Amino acid sequence: MLAETLRCQIINFWVEHGYPPSVQWIQEENRSTESEALATLRELEKINGVTVDNFNSVYSIVSVPPFCATPTLFSVKSARKKGPIYWATSALCALGIMLIAPEDSLEIHSRLGGELESVAVEVSVKTGKVKLVSSPKNVVVSCPQNALEILENANRISNSFLFFKSDKHYHEWCSRHNQPAGKVLDLDSSYKLAKITSANTTAVNGSLGPFLISRPC
Repeated sequence: MLAETLRCQIINFWVEHGYPPSVQWIQEENRSTESEALATLRELEKINGVTVDNFNSVYSIVSVPPFCATPTLFSVKSARKKGPIYWATSALCALGIMLIAPEDSLEIHSRLGGELESVAVEVSVKTGKVKLVSSPKNVVVSCPQNALEILENANRISNSFLFFKSDKHYHEWCSRHNQPAGKVLDLDSSYKLAKITSANTTAVNGSLGPFLISRPC
């Protein structure tokens, strides 16, 4: 079983169902043993392609960037019809899901700076247009100084790319939470960054990028 093939299988399953497949499903799909399935998952884990949890000797997939199996600050859903709700660990990963899910228009629901005020962003996949569908009037995405280093480690993205009202709001948040300040990107630039990052499947250090793929396999 090739690691790349397994990654595609997991992503396609996640897109369809809204959650990751079980190790048993992987075994049945690939006619493999549990040991073979876990060995391939460990290969992916070494290059940040998957996170696997082991609880009481029961293995389960926790995340395959840009997807996360547990509730987070970022929910992604179809803007037009019922379907799976996906969770992402950051604004950038949420935008990355929009490059994978086979929907014409999707919404991201989150909270500004991970605090109290909610925000919803809609992206038209066909046109590539990003627009706000809730208050406030403007939203930006924080981009840390060490963005390249963080992008190479999907596990560090969650507290780095968040929604804010403005550059001022972001820097006030950094001061309040004692966080080093970077810069902010507008929504269109953030969406373009998600597309560029998803296209670069291999990082400089040999690990897979945070999105791994721009469309289902």
